Amino acid sequence: GILASIAYPSYQQYVLRANRAEAQAVLTETAQFMERYFTTNNAYAGATLPSAVSPKGAAGQQLKQHYPRNSNNSYDFYAYGNARK
Repeated sequence: GILASIAYPSYQQYVLRANRAEAQAVLTETAQFMERYFTTNNAYAGATLPSAVSPKGAAGQQLKQHYPRNSNNSYDFYAYGNARK
């Protein structure tokens, strides 16, 4: 009862921080891939990302990535978690 009411919110915050850290790592990894592609091809357009899910596993299965724009001069990346109900 009482212990669970104290420990569970703390655990939820820990999981949230861990998922955010993983999302940041995935976005950094993806940006590095795009920069390597640009170095070779002198453009971002045409780059195909190797995977839509982090290769790190675990929480990565819950991470969704969205790549709306990929032009010669720029790219945009978004990562968002699945809302649990």
